[in-house]
Amino acid sequence: MSLQIIAYMVTFSWRQLDTPVSGGMALIAALAVTVKQRLPSEPIQVFGQASGLTAKDVPACVVLVAAAFSLVDVAPLFLQALLGAYFGWLYLRFLQRAADGMRGDMSDHMAFIMFFPLALQ
Repeated sequence: MSLQIIAYMVTFSWRQLDTPVSGGMALIAALAVTVKQRLPSEPIQVFGQASGLTAKDVPACVVLVAAAFSLVDVAPLFLQALLGAYFGWLYLRFLQRAADGMRGDMSDHMAFIMFFPLALQ
């Protein structure tokens, strides 16, 4: 709700306050980051055929789909997906307790820069 109020204060659009918001897209984006952590090199099949994507690409795909929905005005999901992926990564990278008592996952595939395409890295 507070994010809606901030969006209204920036844009002065009443539509920002009328839009129903749930945390479903943020949860999906955070779970996509978990898939990236657990199975980074697992190939993804689309309609039963290999797509060339791996599980490390899933969070970016979720955010891009949310951005597309936001651009065509179907649903304002982009910010929710972006923040869900970010806070999911933040928790897994720095706060999650491992079996050995250490905090966080400091592996290379969970670095923040790995969320971007190769051209931007």
